[in-house]
Amino acid sequence: MKTNVKVGLVAVGLAAVLSVVLFAFLSGGPEDAAGDLQAAQAALRNGDYPTAMKLLGPLAEKGDAHAQFTLGVVYLSGKGVQQSGAEAAKWFLKSAGQGNQEAQFNLAVMYAFGQGVPQDGNQAVMWYQKAAGQGSVEARSALATLGFADQDGPQTYAEAMERLHKSAAEGDAGAQYNLGGMYMGGMGVPQNAAEGVKWLGRSAGQGNPDAQLLLGGVYGGGLGVTQDPVQGYLWYSLAATNFPELAAEARKAATAGRDALAAKMTPAQTAEAQKLVHAWKPKKEGP
Repeated sequence: MKTNVKVGLVAVGLAAVLSVVLFAFLSGGPEDAAGDLQAAQAALRNGDYPTAMKLLGPLAEKGDAHAQFTLGVVYLSGKGVQQSGAEAAKWFLKSAGQGNQEAQFNLAVMYAFGQGVPQDGNQAVMWYQKAAGQGSVEARSALATLGFADQDGPQTYAEAMERLHKSAAEGDAGAQYNLGGMYMGGMGVPQNAAEGVKWLGRSAGQGNPDAQLLLGGVYGGGLGVTQDPVQGYLWYSLAATNFPELAAEARKAATAGRDALAAKMTPAQTAEAQKLVHAWKPKKEGP
């Protein structure tokens, strides 16, 4: 997985990232789950939340790492309980401390976003590293985004952000995209749509299709900016053209986004957008 793709996904929001974990659990737990834990899984899949909570609570209190992780997911999702990021973080921390990889990754994301816990880049990096050490591809991708995968990489989160800002300012399109995604989603930095759009725009302007796809969604959906279907159409169109053939799903998403906007645009808006597409040329930065 390319290092900048995960940040684009994370920028969409914490709930979108962690909903994957909830879906995986509701679709069926580990084959070796037994007794009350297995019954709790079945109850969750059937929407019987009172029974699930009655079974999970004692197991989690007794120190069952998977039950603790599952309880964290339930509190984070608000399925059958009052949604509580703080309660979710508490159970993820207990489970992560016992080595549960999924809990470690979720806890890292929560620290990165400041969801249920104070935003803390160093804590996020620590839990990403623990999860990555157990084989988490998502955690490795998050670390690579910040340069921690490099042999001479940063030693602290502050140093990582300093390097990322420096690379972005010097014209590195990948760094610009990563930084833009982080500001859009508030991942490890205070959420700032204007700053996010600035860096995404510079990356997209150099021809980065990942940034172009994300900008299409930002302008098309009015995510932190004034909705602008013409700009949304422009960036979706460019992304659909610039993604390589191997990135078929990304090209499909860009095309679908463009077509969805086109269906609601006036003829004048469509003509203006198409004119911008035909006139657009990449503006490379840096050496």
